[in-house]
Amino acid sequence: MNKYKNKNRMKRAGSGKWEKAVSWILIVAMLLSIAGIMGCGTAQGDKGSGEGGENIESSKGTEERGDKEDTGEKTEDADNGKVMGRYLEHSNEALKGQLDTGSRIACMDDGKLAIMSGNAGKWVSADGGATWEKEKMPWHEEMRADDVWIMNAAMSGDGYIAVIYAGGGSEEGGEEDSEYSFHPKYGIAAPDGTFTQIEIPYKDMEYVHALSFAEDGRLFGAALGGKVYEIDRETGDYEEVAQLSATAYYMVESNNQLMLVHGDGITIVDLGSLEVVRDEVLDNFIKEQIGEHVNFASEGIQPLLLVPDGDGALYLVFDKGIYRHVIGGNVMEQVMDGNLTSLIDPSYGMTDGIFLENDEFLIVFSGGMLMRYVYDPNIPAVPDVKLEAYSLRENQQLKTAIAAFQADHPEVYVEYEIGMGENSAITREDALKKLNTEIAAGKGPDFLLLDGMPVDSYVEKGVLADLTPYLETKTEEQYYTNVLRAFQKGEETYVIPAQFRLVLLGGKKEWVEKISDLESMAGVMEAYREENPDGPILGSRSEEEMLDILMPVCAPAWKGEEGKTDKEMLAQFYTLAKRIWDAESAGLGEEEREEYVKWLEDMRTSGFSEDSIREANSSVSNKMLGMMRGEKVLAAGILMYDSGVDVVTSVIKEMGEEENSFAAYKGQAKDVFVPGSLMGINRTSKNQEMAALLLEAMLDNHSWEGMAVNKAQWNENMREHVTEDGGPYATMGGAESDGSLSYTLDLYQSSEEDIQYLEKLVKEARVPYVREAVLEDAAAEVGVRVLRGEMSPLAGAEEVMQKTAIYMAE
Repeated sequence: MNKYKNKNRMKRAGSGKWEKAVSWILIVAMLLSIAGIMGCGTAQGDKGSGEGGENIESSKGTEERGDKEDTGEKTEDADNGKVMGRYLEHSNEALKGQLDTGSRIACMDDGKLAIMSGNAGKWVSADGGATWEKEKMPWHEEMRADDVWIMNAAMSGDGYIAVIYAGGGSEEGGEEDSEYSFHPKYGIAAPDGTFTQIEIPYKDMEYVHALSFAEDGRLFGAALGGKVYEIDRETGDYEEVAQLSATAYYMVESNNQLMLVHGDGITIVDLGSLEVVRDEVLDNFIKEQIGEHVNFASEGIQPLLLVPDGDGALYLVFDKGIYRHVIGGNVMEQVMDGNLTSLIDPSYGMTDGIFLENDEFLIVFSGGMLMRYVYDPNIPAVPDVKLEAYSLRENQQLKTAIAAFQADHPEVYVEYEIGMGENSAITREDALKKLNTEIAAGKGPDFLLLDGMPVDSYVEKGVLADLTPYLETKTEEQYYTNVLRAFQKGEETYVIPAQFRLVLLGGKKEWVEKISDLESMAGVMEAYREENPDGPILGSRSEEEMLDILMPVCAPAWKGEEGKTDKEMLAQFYTLAKRIWDAESAGLGEEEREEYVKWLEDMRTSGFSEDSIREANSSVSNKMLGMMRGEKVLAAGILMYDSGVDVVTSVIKEMGEEENSFAAYKGQAKDVFVPGSLMGINRTSKNQEMAALLLEAMLDNHSWEGMAVNKAQWNENMREHVTEDGGPYATMGGAESDGSLSYTLDLYQSSEEDIQYLEKLVKEARVPYVREAVLEDAAAEVGVRVLRGEMSPLAGAEEVMQKTAIYMAE
């Protein structure tokens, strides 16, 4: 066995080349880290389902517990009748900023705890996780000095470390890699420091992308495409142990069972028989609590941890809390409510976790934050004050704000209700009917996020409290007050957005400068088509997609001062949209139409909602990438997130800054912006002051799905990726289905000039676009027929008026 040694150093443009190369391949292949978790203690007692928790039980009855002593059950305080006992969260910042995303923790055979963190190295604790020391590993230092990028690492209890890496030069006599080719390498470091490279063959990009050790030291690997292998630690030979329905991104072994988390849920494989262990209770729980698909949205971040206790029980850790289950049992028991901890906060992001003695949990979060969860039987299971928050769909910014709010106000329990869960069969209409019934009965939530709800109706019916008193301290020096007060009616404001998005147009300067409204857009496109008979313009491949592009900058103009739909403006929209579609479709081939239909089918089959598909179609960043690939010559859409402007400006840099630019996207309406996380407070709430504090937390929180209304936060976000030499901070790219590269783009921090221009557009924004589902669904349905020439624009407008009138009457 030889220490790691690079014999032929790779020629490269800079020291960060492999980091950049892996950045785009991670985007394409989602090479997420796999956490191998081993229990450091055995269960000493069941903490019960307190903290407002629950037992999810099948019809078969109670889960068999054996004769274990139940030392942690909830007790009732005889003096006040309160249920007592819950887990408390204790943070440890000893490794904050020291660890990579994808770090994993394990209990070593000598009783110490160890964290292996890819490129950051190995950290060891001899005092149960209170303090940590970095362990010197020469092989690891040589790798990092040689520009090797470690993408995944696994650690066994006896000290072996297996890694997947890239870069560091080619093997002696081999061909040098091209700049963005990707060939993963594999190796194992022994406890004595020797490093051995092993070969794990693969084909068609279905390589092993994640590793995990079993309790007895066996090594397992998950490959892209769903295959799972047991790998010989000495030779790299492997044997298939499972074929999953989707790629596994997380796995853990306990009691000779390999448990894997993948996009379709959890699969358990008996390693003795290689048979899949069926657990209907667990499967149903995942579908009910997480959804039909487990979303691995970020590299190395685990949406779900599986933590065995070493005594037959399995703990599931995710944003809703910690749940206990015995494989094959009938109960899913909540032992900790995520709403009371940082688990609900998506800005943290779990990477790994472990079960410790005394029924404690130690969870590793991205960035090196460690959280220990310790049971305290002497505090109330639920805080005395309850604040109810509601949104129609799950909102990441609200979850982040709730976590921060709970930390500042431990005496308050924020109960967050989601009207339409990820996998819920409930319709928007049914969810709103239920909510409205509760509000009418005086039992509605204290704090509401109004996205997707009938905002105007709630204002008219007096459901919402006037928020003007809370805006008095919000000055122009601190906030974009034009955004905050965009919903002001007279002297009163009932709705405040916590974030917002801009609408942008990108392309050739001469075209961008000419487009000042919908009519000028039609003129520019018609003139272009006369000179260019073939090819796309806006890149729309169907009438529906074209309408989705145009509505955000037109729908706000369809409402008059009294909130009634203006038939003439709607007819004008159809007239101009028909001209625009005629110019677009004249260069559209049947192949493009068929590709779009297939894309829609694939998105729906993959579980994407119609709202998610519409959002993907509306992203101006995606459209700019399409423009770079020749799929369109104009990009019109919504800037979905703050760093998306870097994509816009980087594409312009790539295509030529002299010829290309971006500007505000204007249609029938001008100075349009898209508000998000629309906040309101229930007028009948008894906790209005407390709800206002949550509103404050939202305003000053980092925006998740748009731009922050707080000026300091906005400016910080806009300059997040400054590099010392002004070079690119990342490289993104895409691949075809066969794994071949379709494009790459170096991402640069937007220039000060671009940021200042963007802020000018922010300050000019006056007209909020809030999608009204009833009106726009009707307008889209009728609009398809208008664009096809099956009815006139005026007849289309009249039919929309009739459809919406019928709905309002019902």
